[in-house]
Amino acid sequence: MNITMVVRVLLIGGGLGISALACGTANRSTEPVKVADSVVVAAYGERAITLDEVDRTIRSELEELEKQRYNLREQALQAMVVQELIEREVRRTGFTSGKELVEDYLVRNVVAPTQKEVRVFFAENVKPTAPQATFKEFRERITGYLVEEANRKAMLNYFDKMQKEAGLRITLEAPVRTRIVISPGGAWKGADEAAVTIVEFADFECPYCSTIGPLLDEMVSAFPGQVRVVFKHFPLSFHQKAQKASEAAMCAQAQGRFWEYHDILFAHQDKLGVEHLKAYAEGLELDVKQFRTCLDSAQFEGVISDDLQAGQSAGVKGTPSIYINGLLMEALDSKSLKRAIELELTSLN
Repeated sequence: MNITMVVRVLLIGGGLGISALACGTANRSTEPVKVADSVVVAAYGERAITLDEVDRTIRSELEELEKQRYNLREQALQAMVVQELIEREVRRTGFTSGKELVEDYLVRNVVAPTQKEVRVFFAENVKPTAPQATFKEFRERITGYLVEEANRKAMLNYFDKMQKEAGLRITLEAPVRTRIVISPGGAWKGADEAAVTIVEFADFECPYCSTIGPLLDEMVSAFPGQVRVVFKHFPLSFHQKAQKASEAAMCAQAQGRFWEYHDILFAHQDKLGVEHLKAYAEGLELDVKQFRTCLDSAQFEGVISDDLQAGQSAGVKGTPSIYINGLLMEALDSKSLKRAIELELTSLN
């Protein structure tokens, strides 16, 4: 593989394909009409539909396309920079090609994996999913994989070193993300006066949602007095018990015990029938009569519906969906959440 291909494999992702769908044969004008600073794209009678109106209905999809376009440009830019820096380094060092230059660097900087490392990888990554596998049949494949991974990391480190030594500055502007205004109402915990509000849209039957609570608690603890977590109900239509579970959580909230009840529901996702929901209320020593009346009458059905509507308006496609000060989080891990919160706090200072 030549050096150009190596760079592209390391730095450039897949392409972006966009297909356009057209419905009907609406009349089109070569001179777009403007109403209130927005282009009218369709009209009938006295009704004029503007491009802004259309864009609002597909806001999250448009932002995703802008992000993909930015990522493609960023990856292509990085590939160009690395290619040019390699060529400059070839001229400086006297190597005959970029391939020779990189291979020399790898020989000097990559250490072959030890047998112990290969055995550890086998035990941790192969044996759990293939109990009958033997080390002998996987040894060569694992060794090859570890060598390739070590080479990949070494090459990325080499490219990073060249960029720093060249004083590289990337000025490509990232697309501006839209902050979504979400009502702060709902069960919450954390700081009374918070600089950062985390809004969580979740479904009590969603297995992934059950892992988010501890992470958000970690954020509240990591930034004392600065972070508030707000819970929003987003029961998915294909989770048959999620709607009633959300209503039950609201009935517990009416008695000041939302978060305890919330934790019980996520700990028993396989038992969310109505009778289970009532039994959990008994276990928390709530006013059971009040709880049963609340749940049986669907007292909070409207609140759940409002949360669903808020989520749909915000562009929620699935659960869990986390917004930090109105910005949708793409990665839901401790490092990413902390980084996002730190950026928000920095921007406020």
